[in-house]
Amino acid sequence: MRCIPISLSTLVLVTGAAMAAPPPTQPPRVAAEQLLIESPANTDIGGSASQRFAQVFQLPADGYLSHVMVPANCASARVLRVEIERTTAGVPNGVVVARQDVPGPALNAYGYPVPGMRMIEFIQPALLSRGEYAFTLTVSALRRNEYCMLWLAPAGDTYLSGKAYFIARGNPPNWIELFDAAGTPRDLAFQVFVRPL
Repeated sequence: MRCIPISLSTLVLVTGAAMAAPPPTQPPRVAAEQLLIESPANTDIGGSASQRFAQVFQLPADGYLSHVMVPANCASARVLRVEIERTTAGVPNGVVVARQDVPGPALNAYGYPVPGMRMIEFIQPALLSRGEYAFTLTVSALRRNEYCMLWLAPAGDTYLSGKAYFIARGNPPNWIELFDAAGTPRDLAFQVFVRPL
């Protein structure tokens, strides 16, 4: 029988690979949510104003980000991009820790009077430590008529652990807290799911 020599570096690589822990297989659990939706209060993601939205949320424990749910209908958008960002002083700071693009037609179901929550599943779940994050919603429109319709939460601070923000053409190029016409803050309707460790 012929023996094949194994170098020390090969042994270290094999041993290291065997010790790497796979992502957990536990079912995802709701880590943050605000379920109230007001009808017919809706707005556009993308469109002529190139609007973007963000919602700051708190993760109570470490885990793998599984998916985000939002009440959106994207029949007119090519792609809806959802990013998870870190925050500074309660505002998204542009440091992206997870990203997922979803074809607009996949989010085309429409209920009455609101579309209901649509799932954006992260193909590569990010391991996040407990703390504050934000998800952002973007449609990169090549044409002005590319947009997703987004339904909003009722007026008031319906999610106490974070605020909603927007950016739109014609306003300063930074995140602005989301208010209704009467100057009352609004949050987004959402759910964030995490697979616990």
